[in-house]
Amino acid sequence: MTRTGAETSSESARAAERRVFKVRGMDCAEEVAVLRDVVGPVVGGASHLSFDILNGRMTVAAESAVDDRLVKSAVATTGMQAERWSDQGGDEHADEGRRLRTILTAISGALTFGGFVTHAALPSSQA
Repeated sequence: MTRTGAETSSESARAAERRVFKVRGMDCAEEVAVLRDVVGPVVGGASHLSFDILNGRMTVAAESAVDDRLVKSAVATTGMQAERWSDQGGDEHADEGRRLRTILTAISGALTFGGFVTHAALPSSQA
């Protein structure tokens, strides 16, 4: 049985499959180091992991298929939680929270500015 170029390239793509996880609780380099130590052996080595601390993302680029449940279980042993990353906007609560924080930040800035203007406009009291 001979393989076509398309079959070979699809097998290569599966072999180097990249899966992205949202890791709740990962917010510093120490936690990344812990995840490398714990999740690395599950995925074939820490070199198969990459992290985005600001967005709480962990990317797994395993050469062989690794069950998501094993990755999630390994992350859970660290006290953090992992779930598959979804770019499809399915997290409405996060968007709503972000919008609310933006509005409250704008209101806070406006009130602070108003306080400075009021303070500058009041006559100074010299005794």
